[in-house]
Amino acid sequence: MDEVFNNYHFVCQVYSADYPSPFKDVLGLSDAIGYLFIKNEENKIEGLFFVQTA
Repeated sequence: MDEVFNNYHFVCQVYSADYPSPFKDVLGLSDAIGYLFIKNEENKIEGLFFVQTA
């Protein structure tokens, strides 16, 4: 997890329940939270997206 905090920049957080029907469970569950991190090194862009559920 240290690699994420040291090398990636936090971009956004999305909450599945904020989406209108029929997309409320777009992240798998209606209370899921998705996180997007981006790393830009030497014009090479990488992304990391993960979902957390309660």
